[in-house]
Amino acid sequence: MSPKAESVDVSSPIDIARPDYMNGSIKDANDAKEKDKNVQNVSFFTLFRFASTLDKIYMFLSILFSTLCGITVPLSVILFADVLQAMVNYGQSVVAGAPENEVFLKAITDFVIYNCALGLVAFIISYAATVLMNVAALNHINENK
Repeated sequence: MSPKAESVDVSSPIDIARPDYMNGSIKDANDAKEKDKNVQNVSFFTLFRFASTLDKIYMFLSILFSTLCGITVPLSVILFADVLQAMVNYGQSVVAGAPENEVFLKAITDFVIYNCALGLVAFIISYAATVLMNVAALNHINENK
């Protein structure tokens, strides 16, 4: 059994480029202006007046963890710069006729270990930041229902 098809009026096409066209229908521009007039502006800190202390702690920790996650990017660049310098030094030692294989392999091994550790730390703190912010948001929503 097939579902019944809805009839669509195609006699006059709808101009979807119109600014008052929203979600498949044309809204009255005056309605949008009326809604804008009825909206009351509030300060940034007023938004959190109903948040519990625990939610504020969650949000603070989330922002702190996000900042720490952002710090891992320059640290990764510093690690990569060190391994590039080791490659240049190894290339110079090969040209000079006395390759320093152990020093080069040690630099590569250190880079891999530190970069993996840094990636793991970044993953854990970004996950914690996301979870904490989501928990705080859900608590705030459920308290204000």
